[in-house]
Amino acid sequence: MRWHPLIPALASLAFLAVPALAERPPQKREAAAVVVVGTVEKIQSADKPFGGDGTMTTYTAEIKVEKVEKGDKVKAGETIKITWFHVTKRPTQPIVGAFGQAHDVKEKGKIRVWLMPPPRGTEAYPVIYNKDGVEKADK
Repeated sequence: MRWHPLIPALASLAFLAVPALAERPPQKREAAAVVVVGTVEKIQSADKPFGGDGTMTTYTAEIKVEKVEKGDKVKAGETIKITWFHVTKRPTQPIVGAFGQAHDVKEKGKIRVWLMPPPRGTEAYPVIYNKDGVEKADK
């Protein structure tokens, strides 16, 4: 029996296509430019379509900073905006791309958050892309 030359080529394409559906790799906490502890004063959310029939929700929270653990751009006593996104309704068709993170952030809650610098032209600090980018702070 003789192998058709197209079979190995198709098999390798199928193997290479699997990583294309993978989630974005997480950022490490150590990569954060800013780490703060503070109280959530306000949370806003905005929905937009994602992948046809899915929904991506972008969250923006105002944090009253109590303590700065890393970084020199933020000072204790300031109020900063942070942002993150999460696909809150998955599309029915497979889609390549990041689905975001669900963080348990509530108004009046005290949190520790690992942040990246705000993108040029914006004021909100993005939470690192990691399920552990936000945690409840006890002290």
